Amino acid sequence: MSETTKRLNKLTADKQYKLMKLVEAEYSTRRETDEAFGVHATEALGFHVNGNNVFGARRALGIDATRNISTNTALESRVMLLEKRLAALEDYFNRFVGLNRKQA
Repeated sequence: MSETTKRLNKLTADKQYKLMKLVEAEYSTRRETDEAFGVHATEALGFHVNGNNVFGARRALGIDATRNISTNTALESRVMLLEKRLAALEDYFNRFVGLNRKQA
């Protein structure tokens, strides 16, 4: 079986409908990649679903990838931590400079 054949998994209209209902109901709360959600969908629906099928259903429904959401959230938390650390350094620097000015 070629690599292209492995990735191609064309669903019938009724299977696509069932997948879209599942994606709409559970995708955002599970916070998984399309591939991982495809494994869940395969078990839940009883037919093979791959990440490309999930991507197509997600895109048709206008749902953003949760992987990107979690990446953005992690990035935002890192930025917030860096802002706090920078504020602490600024405070320390200002106190240090203030002490040196008083001594001079």
